[in-house]
Amino acid sequence: CKLPEESVQKIKITTVDFLLLKEVHKIKTNDKIQPSGRGKTNKIIDIIEMSLTDYLWKINIVLILFKNKFFWNNLLKCKILFCFCTLCQTFFQKKLKRFINISKMANRTTIKQRQHLNTSIPFQRLKDLPNPLRQTQCILHKHEILICGSYEQRACYSYHILKNKYKFICEYPSNVQLEGHCVVRLIDNNNNNHITLLSFGSSLFGENKHTLVMKYASIWSNTLNKSNNYNQWVPFTDNHNSSIIIGRDNDNYWGVRAVIGGSNNNLLFITYYYNNIKNKKRSYKMLLFCFKTGLSIEYDEDNNTFQFHQLPVCDYIAPFNEYAYTCINSIILFFGGLSGNNVHSKSVHKYSIRGNKWMTFQNTLPSKLHHFAAILNEEDNDIHLIGGVDYKKTTLSTHMKTKVSLWYPSHLSRNEIKFIIQYWIRTLQIKFGWIYDFDNIIMKYSRMQEI
Repeated sequence: CKLPEESVQKIKITTVDFLLLKEVHKIKTNDKIQPSGRGKTNKIIDIIEMSLTDYLWKINIVLILFKNKFFWNNLLKCKILFCFCTLCQTFFQKKLKRFINISKMANRTTIKQRQHLNTSIPFQRLKDLPNPLRQTQCILHKHEILICGSYEQRACYSYHILKNKYKFICEYPSNVQLEGHCVVRLIDNNNNNHITLLSFGSSLFGENKHTLVMKYASIWSNTLNKSNNYNQWVPFTDNHNSSIIIGRDNDNYWGVRAVIGGSNNNLLFITYYYNNIKNKKRSYKMLLFCFKTGLSIEYDEDNNTFQFHQLPVCDYIAPFNEYAYTCINSIILFFGGLSGNNVHSKSVHKYSIRGNKWMTFQNTLPSKLHHFAAILNEEDNDIHLIGGVDYKKTTLSTHMKTKVSLWYPSHLSRNEIKFIIQYWIRTLQIKFGWIYDFDNIIMKYSRMQEI
């Protein structure tokens, strides 16, 4: 219905009623609008509950608007709509009350399940590895975990997370000795169908160094292109096709670790025994922990300088190294480890980067482990623990996973963030112009706000 022009001022006055109603409604339904404290597993219940509350608020606004004498005197259709909204208000109030009762019952059940999960089965056993592995290097690629060799094991496998199965990819060349190696994923924004991996390492005393690359396309794909040297390790070469070897003759790559950085992801930062850190080329920060040493390392790319700042290391983890670890936004989780006195650990520790604090969990690994790998699957918020050596010095073929929520309750998975974004889009009626990059922006922003 089109309103007469002389009635514009009267409609503007009614906005005061809207604001008053909104504030009163927030007070009355405070337990519905504010976080209910049910935990991350019930965020969907919170969202649905907020949706029902939102419908009630909109209907109440319409009712206040229609109670204005102007509408009753000028718009006959509004009288009919007023009756309809009154019925809808009663309907949604009943639905909301019923839904809250159901969600409370579900919440009590979920709390009991969580308590049972926290105390009895924090780790879920998955299908065993094809071979016992220690000091393995793992890379996440979509729904796959790429297992790129291990100590004295040249075989590489792909583990499909959804299928819980392994497939053989390839082997390192026969002349390569894996007694200390590292694999990193090179940044390539031009192709989503394959990734490029860089592997470098040496034998135990720094001899027989190798530097190889692999273009990996999913071994699970039915359209796998077997040409162009896909899924095999080949020498890393420069523009003149000359081989490049990373490292000096006397560099021992036992326990080597590396990260990609730089303004154009063109820098490779490497740390290894003893007291060595180098880069192959603004400011970037890295963290390093080993035994009782904790360092924050800042690199200034413009001036090619390093700055080191000491970080605290808690007494419980200070005697250990060779633990598995993974970084989740502003925290680092440490699993197991081995001390210099040959004492094994099954403890789990958390270091808060922002708070600069340590925490030791009551939950522990099923057994004492060291020399195993931990890798985060952001889609499902699972941490996979692969291989390792137990206290009997036996190399294991075990593969376990644990939920991030057990160790970092406030962290949202990528799928949960996508669900919330979809709810926003529906609520705001965004029909055009939404692209996948917006999801990534929101994910990064939400994780910057986590403490």
